[in-house]
Formats: sequence, structure tokens, C-alpha cells
Amino acid sequence: MKVCCIKILGAVLGLLLLFTTGVVLRRVVLGAQFERYGESLPFNMESALEFRYVRMLFESGRIPERDMQVQIPDGIVVRQTYTLGAEYVYAALARCMPARWPLDARVRWASVLWFCLGIPLMSFWLWAWRGSWWAAGIGGAYYAVALAAVMRSTGQELQHENFALPFLIAHFA
Repeated sequence: MKVCCIKILGAVLGLLLLFTTGVVLRRVVLGAQFERYGESLPFNMESALEFRYVRMLFESGRIPERDMQVQIPDGIVVRQTYTLGAEYVYAALARCMPARWPLDARVRWASVLWFCLGIPLMSFWLWAWRGSWWAAGIGGAYYAVALAAVMRSTGQELQHENFALPFLIAHFA
């Protein structure tokens, strides 16, 4: 009984360590980008539109049915044109963060934290699939530090794929 509890505690601590490693690494990379380009690094293209909707949800709790500011003169019917989902989660997470932080900083944190949920899920999936703690640890560690995964998930840009990946990995797990 005691050995089982120690194994579970070790696994939970290992998953927490992988998650923390992923978050810290991404924040270090974002910090380097801020150092080079300035703290007011704007969201670009699709990320700007996604951030705009997060801000609307954060401030008013709703997104208009027709957004007249996106396509002039007719606007767009938002739910027919645009995939929504991440915006609601990011706005909710932003409300849980310190009020003294600007909204863009909160959303960047929310994006990184959400993406990094996939790291322990990846480990869990590999453990369930292969039955190996080594596979789970190495796979999770690789996902936490792999350059391709880190560069696309620093919070500099918002991407719907990054929001979907933890769901996909959880499905496989």
C-alpha cells in the first residue's frame, strides 16, 4: 500500500515538474523576445482578432453576433465565419489573474498554461499506451522542450491549434 502511494506521488510530482519546465521555458523564450522587440509586442493577424474577442468577453461578457469592425461595410457574422472557444477560456482564466497585469499579459499566460496542459497529458498517454514510465517521462520531457513546440506556444501569438492540442492529446490518452 505504501509503495503504491509513493509511486503515485512520484508520478504526480514528475508530471508537475514537466508542466512547470514547459511553462518556464516558454516564458524565458517570450522574455527574450520582449527584450529584443520591446514589452509592447502586439498580437498579429489572426492573433489580433482572437485577442480582440478575448478582450470583448473579458470586458462585456459577450461577442456581438455581427462584427462590423472586421469587414467593412457589412461586417461578418462571427459564429459563421470564425471558430470560437479558446476566447471564452482565455477570458475566464484572465479574470483569475492579478488585476494589476495588463490584459495582454494575462492572455499570454493563459495561452501558455493551457498549451502546457498537453505536456502531462502526453506523458499520461504514453504511459497508458506503452505501460512504461520511461516512455512517459521521455515523451513528456521532449514535448516540454522541443524547439518546434516551444516556439509556437510562447504566448507571443494566439493560435487555435495550440488551444486544441491538449484536447487532442487528452483524447488519445
